[in-house]
Amino acid sequence: MAANKQSSKTFQLSATQIQPLVCDTLKNMGAEILEQNPFSISAKTGISLRSFGEIIQVDIKTLEIGCQINIDSRCSMPSTLVDWGKNQNNIDEFFAQLERLTASVAPAKAVGSKKSQPLAAENKNLKIFISYRHEDSNYVSGRIYDNLINKLQNASIYKDVDSIPLGIDFREHIRNSVGQCTILLAVIGDHWAVNKDGINRLLDETDWVRIEVETALNRNIPVIPLLIDGAKIPTAEILPESLHALQFRNGMPIRPDPDFHHDMQRLLDGIATHLTS
Repeated sequence: MAANKQSSKTFQLSATQIQPLVCDTLKNMGAEILEQNPFSISAKTGISLRSFGEIIQVDIKTLEIGCQINIDSRCSMPSTLVDWGKNQNNIDEFFAQLERLTASVAPAKAVGSKKSQPLAAENKNLKIFISYRHEDSNYVSGRIYDNLINKLQNASIYKDVDSIPLGIDFREHIRNSVGQCTILLAVIGDHWAVNKDGINRLLDETDWVRIEVETALNRNIPVIPLLIDGAKIPTAEILPESLHALQFRNGMPIRPDPDFHHDMQRLLDGIATHLTS
């Protein structure tokens, strides 16, 4: 097994607050981010005079107040049994830089307290429906869903229409499901309208996504377009007439890290304007 070093520290920040700072810290160290999610980041350092590079794994554990950062720095070559202090140097530099970045960030409140959940709505009637295409935006839609579930603990968040009973008109089932929501989030990627084969799926009246958005527009339910991967709201030439109103719904981008959490906070602020007492 390759030589490695491990360490951990607690911070008075939430996992949501500290995750982008961990990514920035690793990048500032010259490391390349290999993979990341809200609670885990892996990176690789370059070759130096003392080593052939290291794999750095950072895990974020949520605590009642704040979070715990666990880091493992391991020589990238399994045959390397002595690291000549490089792994320890990585850990020391990582925590030194991370502490500088976190110094100006307001500490997290206790998990479950009302103050830490500004939108953990007393309004239990808030129902959000996330409309998306699995092949177009499945991963980012999952991240959006997880973030909203965490921040809006008293709200109802729907990401998929429940199983449709046999013999039931699926169009009406979808319309009934969407009709119960107070806000619809339309996640739009590059292939939301026209797929990779050049087929405009929105022209199909039985297209599930079309029915979802169409229903919300027809019932004057607020529709917030969430644009991913640089996508734009399709023009009238692409949209069927029943979706033309979508062009005039104010939307916003949801970008990948390090901007994801900033964009989600902006979305939460927008959702807050629709809350009623």
